[in-house]
Amino acid sequence: MNVDCKKTFKISPELLRPSDNMVEISPGCGFYLRKCKYSIIQLNFERDQDWRQMVREVLLDVYGNSLSNYSATGKKSKRLVSIISFLKDYMVSRNSFLEL
Repeated sequence: MNVDCKKTFKISPELLRPSDNMVEISPGCGFYLRKCKYSIIQLNFERDQDWRQMVREVLLDVYGNSLSNYSATGKKSKRLVSIISFLKDYMVSRNSFLEL
């Protein structure tokens, strides 16, 4: 996906490296969440099967309050659309939340 952006948003370095309290969201993707947050998201997804809510929870964990600056339609920023595509591909299509 070609994303037109002039700014780069920094993601916390802890989300990009393995550690004892982190879980890789999909094998080989190199993106990690805290185990406790991952477990909560996984349980909610198994119960509701709502990938949109799952993606929203991951984005809120990664971007926090700054998430309100983005739009899923891409009207405010095209970056979020690519983030959603990435997370959907790695977590839903490959069922990585169900493999834990």
